[in-house]
Amino acid sequence: MKRHHTRARLIALSFLLALVSLPAAAQLYDNGDGTITDPASGLMWLKNANMNGPMEWATANAWAQNLSFAGYSDWRLPSGADLNNSSQICNSAGNGANCQNTEFATLYFARLIMAFNPGPFQNVNGNYWTSTEEPGNANRAMAQDFIDGGQNPFAKTAPLGAWAVRSLTSPPNVPILYGVVSQAPNAGYLVKIDTQTGGVTLVGDTGYPNACGLAYDSRRARLLLSPCFGQAAVRIVNPLNVQSQPLGTAAGLRPIAYRSADDRIYSMDISPSLMSIDAATGTDPRVSGYVNQLAGSTIAARPLDGQLFGTGLSSTNAQNLFKLNYRQGSGPRDTSVGNLGGSSIGAITFHPDGRLFAMNRTTLLTLNPNTGATTQSVPLTGTPIGLIGGLAVVNPVAPDIWIKDCKQDTGSIPSSPTPCADIKKSPDIMIDNNNDGQPDYNRFGTNIVRITVRNRNNTPASQAVVRLYFVNSPNTSSGAGNLVGQSLVDLNAVGLSDDVRRVAIPWRAQSISLNSCLVAELDHPNDRVLTSSVAADNNKAMLCLVSIQRVPRPIPLP
Repeated sequence: MKRHHTRARLIALSFLLALVSLPAAAQLYDNGDGTITDPASGLMWLKNANMNGPMEWATANAWAQNLSFAGYSDWRLPSGADLNNSSQICNSAGNGANCQNTEFATLYFARLIMAFNPGPFQNVNGNYWTSTEEPGNANRAMAQDFIDGGQNPFAKTAPLGAWAVRSLTSPPNVPILYGVVSQAPNAGYLVKIDTQTGGVTLVGDTGYPNACGLAYDSRRARLLLSPCFGQAAVRIVNPLNVQSQPLGTAAGLRPIAYRSADDRIYSMDISPSLMSIDAATGTDPRVSGYVNQLAGSTIAARPLDGQLFGTGLSSTNAQNLFKLNYRQGSGPRDTSVGNLGGSSIGAITFHPDGRLFAMNRTTLLTLNPNTGATTQSVPLTGTPIGLIGGLAVVNPVAPDIWIKDCKQDTGSIPSSPTPCADIKKSPDIMIDNNNDGQPDYNRFGTNIVRITVRNRNNTPASQAVVRLYFVNSPNTSSGAGNLVGQSLVDLNAVGLSDDVRRVAIPWRAQSISLNSCLVAELDHPNDRVLTSSVAADNNKAMLCLVSIQRVPRPIPLP
């Protein structure tokens, strides 16, 4: 084995010496959240290759599978199997060959990421566990050596590195139940609650330890928090990093609920009175009327029909479930549904399927909205969290990335107008060598093509891939046609946390004519390229060089 390792180390050194002469591959993309995306392999890696230190194989597998990081919970150890044949396990120790077609190999051989050449990664060391056992030996598992590039078996009890990875394919959009804690030991923390098991995961500290309301604006796909303390305004919270910003200036709201039917955020103030604000701006406060309950402590809106529900104390100090009439009127806005049987409810919310969730100090309850009776009780497990002051079910919306075919493009599919009269002149593709927002004539040599990527749903799209093609004499009536076999200039990964992002891709102009075009193609696991036609799929656009000659002036973003 030592002879094989010595030979492999020489190979590794020759790879390193060749770095200066290798053509540049599509870049590894630093997502800025502790992860690195490799768009060529379709994998996302932890930036820190030694996040949890060395460990035995079983511990490493469990750690990776239970890891929740950067908003993702589908981490795992890399597979040691061949990428094209999962039943084939390469063993460098057995045959002296380096294993060049595994997930780790996409870093070592394709990206030249090594212990002595870590690139954008941190703490790249020697051997790392794969998830794959050695064939025929249940006591050993395969590991990747980031010094010599080999994949070798080790005893499962050996303390090796664990480097988590995830595939750039997203799980189904399963609704997530969030809560905000209003009591020690984790006051102010946003948490995720598993509705099946009661498992609790801390997401992060919102900075508002007295928070008493949480709601989900389904129209704009944003999570809302009511700080309560100091009568502060409602805040928009990013559930991935718990950063927030104020929504308007209206204060005095305590528990909150978003009602899609009239696009307003409802609440009960300390009176208690039923009040609301405009969900888009956080302004335009209105009072619907008073509430008969002595203390209205929670509120929720049923998605199906917009019916508002709340809980509070009756005149006999019994906690009740009641309906609320959102219309302004002189009488009380509440109508009792039923007694909650002594449960001390701190928050309620509706699931999109109509279930009414409620939370007491230790248990997630499901209530019958017609009677108030408890139909299911799931004890909380995991981290002790204290009293929940607000609940909200977030129903994730898939990213909807797109690019304009022409200046008049509205973003619909098929594009409107169809086809664009100026389909050869997408304003979202620009040769801009100076990064001044003004289109340049293509020059011989290397040009910088800047592509605008748009995200219609404002859902973070951290896995979008932008491909730039160079096409001669395309079928411009349908918009470029099939790009299979066309010249791929390069590709780049992009993360969109907002609605617009520009991506720069170098392009070396060679063998061009007035019939040559640059075609941009956007791809995302939840928003795939639909057709080969630019005119029918808003994930493609093109800029023909004859059009560049006609437009030597700035093309502002609309």
